[in-house]
Amino acid sequence: MKERFANIFDRSKRRKGVITLCALIVAIGITGASVAYSGNDGGGEKRIDNIALLHAGNWYGLEGNQFVISYGTKKTAVVPLTPDTEDQSVYLADKAVYISDEVTAVAYGGHNKEYRGQVPPVSVLISKDQGQTWNSYTVTDPKTVDYETKYLGFTTPNEGWLLLAGGAAMGHQNNRIFVTSDGGKTWSETGNTSDTYARVVTGAGFADENTGFVSFRYDADPNPVVYRTENKGKTWTKCALEIPDSFKNIATYATALSPVFDGAKGVLPVTFRKNEGNGNPVDVTVQYETSDAGKTWTFHEKYNLALIWADAWATRDGRARYEIMSSQMQNGFRAQQLSPDNFVIRWSSPWVVSYQVALDGTQAVVTYWYTDSSTSKYRGVERLTFGEENGRPVVTACKTEIEMEEYTDTTDWKRVDTGLYAFSIPDDWEAVALADSTVSFTKGGEELGTLMRLGYDASRALSQFEGNHANTLSTEPLEGYPYAATKVIIRRSQPAAAHDDSYVDEVHIYLIPEKSRFAYDLCFDSSLVHGEAAEIAKSALIYTDRMQIQDLARKWGEAFKNRDGKAQYDLMNPDLQKKVYEDYQERDWVTGQLSPWVDGFTVQPGDDTAVLTYAYMTLDGFAGYYFQTLSFALEKGQFMISGYTEPKQVNGQREGTVLAYLDSGKTWLSAASLHGEMFSDITLSINDKTKRFPWKTYKAPAFLPELGYADVNGDGQKELIVILCKGEGTGTLVEEIHVLNGEDLSEIAVQSPLSALEKRVVSKIDQSGVKITIDNQKTLVFPEKDITAKVAEKKSWFDTLGTGSIIDYSIQGGDVTVRVGAQLSPAGFLGDFNLTYAYQNHQMKVNGIRFSPGI
Repeated sequence: MKERFANIFDRSKRRKGVITLCALIVAIGITGASVAYSGNDGGGEKRIDNIALLHAGNWYGLEGNQFVISYGTKKTAVVPLTPDTEDQSVYLADKAVYISDEVTAVAYGGHNKEYRGQVPPVSVLISKDQGQTWNSYTVTDPKTVDYETKYLGFTTPNEGWLLLAGGAAMGHQNNRIFVTSDGGKTWSETGNTSDTYARVVTGAGFADENTGFVSFRYDADPNPVVYRTENKGKTWTKCALEIPDSFKNIATYATALSPVFDGAKGVLPVTFRKNEGNGNPVDVTVQYETSDAGKTWTFHEKYNLALIWADAWATRDGRARYEIMSSQMQNGFRAQQLSPDNFVIRWSSPWVVSYQVALDGTQAVVTYWYTDSSTSKYRGVERLTFGEENGRPVVTACKTEIEMEEYTDTTDWKRVDTGLYAFSIPDDWEAVALADSTVSFTKGGEELGTLMRLGYDASRALSQFEGNHANTLSTEPLEGYPYAATKVIIRRSQPAAAHDDSYVDEVHIYLIPEKSRFAYDLCFDSSLVHGEAAEIAKSALIYTDRMQIQDLARKWGEAFKNRDGKAQYDLMNPDLQKKVYEDYQERDWVTGQLSPWVDGFTVQPGDDTAVLTYAYMTLDGFAGYYFQTLSFALEKGQFMISGYTEPKQVNGQREGTVLAYLDSGKTWLSAASLHGEMFSDITLSINDKTKRFPWKTYKAPAFLPELGYADVNGDGQKELIVILCKGEGTGTLVEEIHVLNGEDLSEIAVQSPLSALEKRVVSKIDQSGVKITIDNQKTLVFPEKDITAKVAEKKSWFDTLGTGSIIDYSIQGGDVTVRVGAQLSPAGFLGDFNLTYAYQNHQMKVNGIRFSPGI
């Protein structure tokens, strides 16, 4: 956990903004890993498991006039291309996109939509850091013909391929194939299928640097048409693929799509179309499989029946299910529908996010994962039974094993250890340990809940924790938890005097260790957190010994701060009391000194020690941090203090006053000079690498510098973030931020938030109120009557919104954010601009801007 110095001083005067960044990416498909590596290619480089990528939920499209790529639900990135239309299908028609954690690529150009003038060359944008930075490389020269269709992929981080196809005329289409061996920097043309089979391309893929495939649209042959090369496209042979006889009743013809591979294992998606000439064809997608890099392909009937069944449930198109049912099931299906021609199945919400098909003996089990507009997640399970009818396999029965249950996927959760607790939480959550043993859970800056320690009386009901204006709605004992656990739903309302009938429903899971005097309360807002609460509780580990050590250390710290030797003496074991008795008696039981004095302290407990960090003050102000280590021993089953060290200055104090530190003093920031209200002559040290900076920062203890580590540029190494305070006062908080490379202490440039607002935000103040437009998008309107009622009288309004009096930086979930106050009058703020940063072109640039109104 990052050490937080706000624990020592009361920083409640700082108005921290809340930024909510929520995104839900929905993808239909079979669930799988986001990206996987398995085995090596011939050169020893790890290959990319493109079969897993097929089902990873990666996504791309247009959002708010930006070309956006999503890596499942983990993160999103903006492609540095400017859309020339809001029509997504039109814009993406001549582009190819490949998304993996190691390589992201976008092929574009080579097509003139207006069919006038010179055709631009084909280029490929490459990102090796999940969209944080991009480089563009040219593939063809300007003399190329028009290429409307592109297919793109990589088999390893360096080995990639690109197919370009020209316009289709009379069912014919020429193509060219290029390969790269340096991660997309250079491309060489290696072949094409034009002389072998010049039909319309519907897919392409490579198993390795030499073995590739091109799929074609249905033409004269009703079977899937795929050609294979073993020499990068110089020569081709047709794959032996047929529609199985048992599926010909639902497949008039087939169109192969892009095959994907993990080494020699491959999957070929194929669309079967049943076309009876009524203008209402039925499409289903099945899969052929290979284990020899596409030399031979197999078709598993039951697996594909289950695949069709599951996909129809996801798309709500019951026609595909109807086609593979037994006649008895078809009659039952018809009877359940609203009309004979109605094939719509399932409710519209919750909707299917993904599904998984697994064979279980002669049956198949289909697991569905759902979500809804509240982002709750659910799981349902069906079991399919198969039989034969008229010489073909059919589904004869479907049994619902799980109708719908709340579900939480913990696959990508992270483990957090605060020193007092250990637990698992979602990857996009943050857990911050506070000074009073409480843990605060947040997501994107929004508070979700807490973990608190409460005094517990085993003779009383759990309602002892309710407090005022609360009512218990339900109580449920829980099984399978590491401690005795009970789930309680509490409705917390407003006092009657408030004349407010609003309420909040809280989910509490109380964990009570055996013979404990404390209960540990996981509390969440039920509108924000659902199944996650139970999974966090199941994973929780409570360090009860450390809790006791922390309690003793806090008592010691208070006694040390108050110079109360008698209180310190009472916390010692008998052996230590004997050692210090005469010394304490000579001091008349008064310890410490008048100046510098202890203003505050924090405690970091261990298994049998605790480190206290004291903040010392003098009449001139802050005087630095000091460490003291306490040792503990068990006496009759209870911990007592068995030894202590004298307080010692934090490393770097010789360079001046240490203002902030991390990693138990391995990283520190000090100031050599104090002039008026500002510290200056700043020295920064990371693991004994030291550098001086011409920075200044405000001396008030509540506004001392903040330090934190975060990987802001996606290179796998964390940068040091330094937040300094330039000034504070009523309605004023001005901070500046510095981002430094941890190896050489060089700075990464950070765009000014005021500069970004000036370029991207337009505000207008007139008689009717205030209007704010961000990035030429929808205008926010705040009527005059609402503003005068809650912010300021109209006569005090400025001519334009003021920015600059509040610039408040934060590190949230590894992201750099800043809150900029929007000032409407000398004492009134309309709200806050919340800005997020992203690493682009070797600097930190403002990426997103949102306005949070204060009315």
